[in-house]
Amino acid sequence: MTLLDIRLLTVQEYDRMTEIGIFDEDERVELLAGQIVKMAAKGTAHGAAIARTKILLF
Repeated sequence: MTLLDIRLLTVQEYDRMTEIGIFDEDERVELLAGQIVKMAAKGTAHGAAIARTKILLF
């Protein structure tokens, strides 16, 4: 298989895969440039940064 053999997914295909339960509920994945990529786990630093950003914006 070469890079030219890779078929990228559309957002609609990814959404449908999510709807029919291909991914576990706790599985953290996202669609980036047509490819399904595992997301990094959210740590405490991430949570704190989100909380501070919300305070600044709202």
